[in-house]
Amino acid sequence: MTKSLHAAYTRKLSLGGRGEAVERNGISRRQFVPLLIGAAAWPETLRAAGETRKVGVLWHAGSEEEEAVFLIPFREELKKLGWPEGRLSLENRYPAERFERYQGFAAELVALNVDVLVAVTSEGALAAQAATRTIPIVFVVVPDPVGIKLVDSLAHPGGNITGPSILINDLDAKRLDVFREAVPGLSHLGVLADPKVRGGNTFEGLRNAAKTLGLTIDIAEVPDPAGMESVFAAFRQTGVNGVFSTESSKFFNERSRIAEVALAYHLPTVVFDLEMVRAGGLVFYGASIESTFRRAAHYVDKILRGAKPADLPIEQPTRFELAINQKTATALGLTVPPTLLARADEVIE
Repeated sequence: MTKSLHAAYTRKLSLGGRGEAVERNGISRRQFVPLLIGAAAWPETLRAAGETRKVGVLWHAGSEEEEAVFLIPFREELKKLGWPEGRLSLENRYPAERFERYQGFAAELVALNVDVLVAVTSEGALAAQAATRTIPIVFVVVPDPVGIKLVDSLAHPGGNITGPSILINDLDAKRLDVFREAVPGLSHLGVLADPKVRGGNTFEGLRNAAKTLGLTIDIAEVPDPAGMESVFAAFRQTGVNGVFSTESSKFFNERSRIAEVALAYHLPTVVFDLEMVRAGGLVFYGASIESTFRRAAHYVDKILRGAKPADLPIEQPTRFELAINQKTATALGLTVPPTLLARADEVIE
């Protein structure tokens, strides 16, 4: 493990991450014998002694250090499944949220003839899909793979792409309900939307949930992070008293800035990722992204052992987390109900 990854992993544990200790000794002789026996059932191409498999990973941030919180558990899970370093090589690419880099890196990984291409975020998955229809693709952190036409259906993906979904859209109502509990006076909801990720009827569930709770809702598209402050200023002028951030790797990268601007305009936020609450957002409720990356490793393992993506159904999340930033609540003058704090998996003091 590199120094930067080790430092990031140590930080993750100190922040309440539940990753397990990284094994350093590789695969033992006792573990290797059963693997050799099991290999007899694998396709001929997977049985070459000492063969190193190659997995390309199209991340979303700009560096290994930024992705360490997810890269480490992904590597750990692959190792547990029998793919230690030396037996499997990761070709990591970091596009830094630039569309042309997603496309360029996807093409680069295809040219390397990787055995599996892992694509993070909807943008990454779409770039990977455009780059190859033959190399197996495993997507990660994609809210609506059917809606953006990555797959035919959750049960029968079809084609060369599959992966674990986070189904964020289906959590809109629950997330809004938790937000209203944290902010009892919530009446007018402002929504941050990335037009490249969500549009049209993908807000139907959120609109219906807001209507049920008697909330007014304003949706603001934010195509460029530079316009974030003007969006919050407009929210404040129109009477918005709570902001709902929809999923977007762009918003994830801008998490510290969003938290700062929200605090400056005295607006509480409900966010879609745990790291966004750690950066200063008020409330997070949703699928565990770390668990999702661990599940992605299982897809990679099955494909390397001969499974076809078309035969691997899209898994829905089974583990959900609630996190509250008490420090942010105090700065906003909010008193989060003790019952909600007691249910939280993580409370940032």
